[in-house]
Amino acid sequence: MKRQWITIMALGIGIWGISGCTNHPSESETFAIVNVEEKEQVFDLQTLSPDAHTVVLETTDSSLVAFTNRIYADNDYYLIGSNQAIFFFDKKGRFHHAIQRRGEGPEEYLTIADFAVDKSNKQIWIWDMRKSRLTCYDYKGAFLREIKIGFWCTNLQWLDASHILLYSGNQITPEVNACKFSVVNLQTGEVERHFYPIAPNKAEFLHLMGGSHLSQTGGETFFAENFNDTIYRISATECVPAYYLDFGNAKIPVSLLAGRYKDIMDFHQKVTVGNYAFGISSLYALPDKIWLAYLDHGTDKYLCLDRETKTSTPFSKLTDTSLFQEGAFDISEYEISFYADEGQLFMLASNALYLEHQDKLKDEALKKVVGSLQIDSNPVLRVYQGEKDEL
Repeated sequence: MKRQWITIMALGIGIWGISGCTNHPSESETFAIVNVEEKEQVFDLQTLSPDAHTVVLETTDSSLVAFTNRIYADNDYYLIGSNQAIFFFDKKGRFHHAIQRRGEGPEEYLTIADFAVDKSNKQIWIWDMRKSRLTCYDYKGAFLREIKIGFWCTNLQWLDASHILLYSGNQITPEVNACKFSVVNLQTGEVERHFYPIAPNKAEFLHLMGGSHLSQTGGETFFAENFNDTIYRISATECVPAYYLDFGNAKIPVSLLAGRYKDIMDFHQKVTVGNYAFGISSLYALPDKIWLAYLDHGTDKYLCLDRETKTSTPFSKLTDTSLFQEGAFDISEYEISFYADEGQLFMLASNALYLEHQDKLKDEALKKVVGSLQIDSNPVLRVYQGEKDEL
């Protein structure tokens, strides 16, 4: 449930490719410049959706969600993925079943680095980084097929009924792949193309896994990376700048990214000493907004970018006046994180948020349910419904 990228870096484990396609779009490219205000606001989530609702996820021995990497929603289920399993909860939060095929066998996976959902065919594609393999299961967990990939990648994104996009960060696989993106044809099982070459100097040091890099809404796919201040629009053939976030004096200079470093920790130290914003660590696209996380002067922050007005609202504290009578809550203190799918924004937070402020909850029925929660029960899912994406 926590955003993990800075923790992973501090521990010195699981460090792999991140960087931007560019640090700043060239003047010849069409993109929107969004000024990031230094002054924060307390963001009221109620403004996102007048019909937001809360789903208390059932806790059983078979449904404990320890870590979340993605959330999808179809007509019947919320699909919540961890690095070990994918859990199916109905729309009332009752646990239905889980895909748990972890193991060494030919139809099993060692870890779920990322996954994509084919809602039309009720299928799930899992990227197993340790086996370098795409594995397809139906909704019940039955093995359907696999596609072996001969190079490193960390994330994937569903493009259409026949194609999945793979993201390799800045990890060059010698003689196989030296590009950030690869497109896999699901019908043939072949890699159709690679595109967007990886900068050699960044491949030497910038290996850091972040949160969510790819997010889709209304047929558009958006992409962002750590230590970068640009949001890109991506297709099966190209990656082009869409929004440039101007962090002002806190933005990382191009010269810093162009340098050479011993390793990621050496680079990280230079960024920290310069007191720069660390760019985008996670991105979630909605039809009218883009929701992103970033680190600024050592503080976890979120930013809500209005796609129509090209304005932004940065915040490290939020409230929800449709849920609580009063109070502003720190996103780090309560481990608040977000996910998006189908025009919906999902919020997960530590149960401490609800337990400590139970008396401020407006919904009496929810207040009663929260009274039976434990701190290590499954988290409460808050759903903000915006415009529904077209499938």
